[in-house]
Amino acid sequence: RLYGVGLGPGDPELLTLKAARIIGMVPVIAYFAKLGRRGHARTIVDSFLKPEHQLLAMYYPVTTEVHFEDADYVSQLSQFYAEQAALIAAQLEAGRDVAVLSEGDPLFYGSFMHLYERLRGRFGVTIIPGVTGMAGCWSAAGLSMTWGDDILSVLPGTLDAAALAQKLEAHPQVARAIFPGLASHPGHALAAKQMSSFGGMISFELKGGLTASRAFLSSLRVFA
Repeated sequence: RLYGVGLGPGDPELLTLKAARIIGMVPVIAYFAKLGRRGHARTIVDSFLKPEHQLLAMYYPVTTEVHFEDADYVSQLSQFYAEQAALIAAQLEAGRDVAVLSEGDPLFYGSFMHLYERLRGRFGVTIIPGVTGMAGCWSAAGLSMTWGDDILSVLPGTLDAAALAQKLEAHPQVARAIFPGLASHPGHALAAKQMSSFGGMISFELKGGLTASRAFLSSLRVFA
């Protein structure tokens, strides 16, 4: 059986009891890491590993040195995930259970998802949820995040300014996003002639005017 095991945000004590039990039970532990490094996932579970565990390291061919929208990045990662899925499938076909370690939660921006989608139709899969990184952040900071019917939106920090501006413009509580790369910007045509990437400065206006803006600012939290 294949297990996607969420490890939480980094503290080994934030693993769930089920995650610890599965790690101790399965014979094969697979984990992602940057080439030449042990990887955060491997470090988190150090105290849970046994001498008899078979470790399967999955080293990314590229990480941040190539932009994630680059064709070469997409091609290399697609081949990488296919190869790793085949290696894990071989273990499963041999009758050995495999636990794939995933920082945070396996199904929240996790690399495990690429293996899951390739293998779920062939093998039994169990997902062990984990504490997400952002939950770890606001818990460590001791900050209350959402009240009542508050809306929580998650925008990946890897998005470029244009993509972030488009997401903001489409948000139901945003009256107007101000970014020269948007077609709705009054200076977009001129900016397109003079600029190649439109810069990285974005601003926006909220529906509800000053009252909504003050409420937004009072509830804004920054994690660094």
